[in-house]
Amino acid sequence: MLKRILCGATLLCAAGFSNAGIIVQSFTVDRQLTNFFQTISFNQFNDMGGTLILESVQFELFARSSGSVRAENLSNTRSSSVTATLSTDIRLLDSSDALLLEAAPSVTNTVSLGTFDGMIDFDGTSGQTFLGLETNDFASTILLDGPSLATYTGLGMETVKFDVTATSFVMGGGNLISGARTFASGDVVVTYIFEEVNRVVSSPTQVALLGLGLLALAGLRKTKK
Repeated sequence: MLKRILCGATLLCAAGFSNAGIIVQSFTVDRQLTNFFQTISFNQFNDMGGTLILESVQFELFARSSGSVRAENLSNTRSSSVTATLSTDIRLLDSSDALLLEAAPSVTNTVSLGTFDGMIDFDGTSGQTFLGLETNDFASTILLDGPSLATYTGLGMETVKFDVTATSFVMGGGNLISGARTFASGDVVVTYIFEEVNRVVSSPTQVALLGLGLLALAGLRKTKK
């Protein structure tokens, strides 16, 4: 019973001095043709004059790719097994262009193309067009080190770069013509997790409970003796 009183008093006082908090900022990069970058600006963490302590910064990257891939077998004598891959490399870079996150959404289709039918139209018996391809990937990271937390603390703005490179490709027979049209989009989420430190003096009730806990501890020690 004495241990329970002491623990209850201690926890109550601790609860009066600190509270965890969270701030979330979300951004969307609209769908556009790949091989581009877009800068995203967001608010630094305001520590309110030192009354809030930043504990971690989390970055989440929701990466999406879409588009089409096409291929035509030009061989007059052999059919060809063709593998078409729609893919992108999407990276999130910090304000100094250092890598924070990387995602690689990718989707693959395989088809057998017959001998060349005389028309390069990516259709018929020797051609194929994969339309409406869509895929996605996700990556996240949490920063805990002091220098990083200091970088994102302040009253101004910070930036990250949403950087996209097309990596789509087609593999198959040597007599092959192919092409790809790749688009990318995504969402970026920045989350601050912080501790709120209340500098208000403990209420009389809290002080009394703490005193009761200390007395209980003293009594417990005497009992053990």
